[in-house]
Amino acid sequence: MSIQTLTGLMLGYRRPSFYIKQGLIKGDTKEIEFFVRHIPDEAPALVDFF
Repeated sequence: MSIQTLTGLMLGYRRPSFYIKQGLIKGDTKEIEFFVRHIPDEAPALVDFF
């Protein structure tokens, strides 16, 4: 997968199934399932402190 796809996954922009259906995530099915299980299912928090 590209860095753009990885960023979209990690920030919760789209669900992993969308990227898989679009062919943007390629590889062994078991490894993809393992990876997807470890993606947080929470809203990202971009905290900025001064």
